[in-house]
Amino acid sequence: MDFVRIRLLVAALVALLLVACSEQPAPCTVAPTVMTRLVNVGATEFVFVPAENFSASVEIVAPAEAVTGEWITLLAKRRSGPWKQVLAVLPPDEPWSLQQPPEFENEVSRSVFWETDPPFSARCGVPLYDHTPGTTQTAMFAKPGLYKIWAVSLFPQAKSNVVTVSVRANN
Repeated sequence: MDFVRIRLLVAALVALLLVACSEQPAPCTVAPTVMTRLVNVGATEFVFVPAENFSASVEIVAPAEAVTGEWITLLAKRRSGPWKQVLAVLPPDEPWSLQQPPEFENEVSRSVFWETDPPFSARCGVPLYDHTPGTTQTAMFAKPGLYKIWAVSLFPQAKSNVVTVSVRANN
């Protein structure tokens, strides 16, 4: 009986040792427009951080009228800056980027989150961070009504203007 317990204990220790020494899976990669960040570590190289008088804004354009079941084009522009380059250890909650973010981005409709009021009343046609050249975000409303739509940028953090869209039934 003691021999069986010893064998089980040895087998358990070998399994534990194998798990402890195994390689961890590689971290997921993120689209290049997303902030590159080391979670809970902080940066220890040259990075870009918001400078004095930093501001960020998103401006969207959407049609004022739409038809149920038909796609509409959503456009978004983002401004942010100024940025400064620093060599320092930053706290983990400080936003930073390895590359200098552009101060003006002409088309970011696929790099922002789209929200509506009432919530979830529109469906977007292009997945977030799909960077197929020449495509912009599209949306479709399923029911007639009056809706508000806006964009939210996570890095840099900003909320856009709100556009009201009147959606009529498809005749």
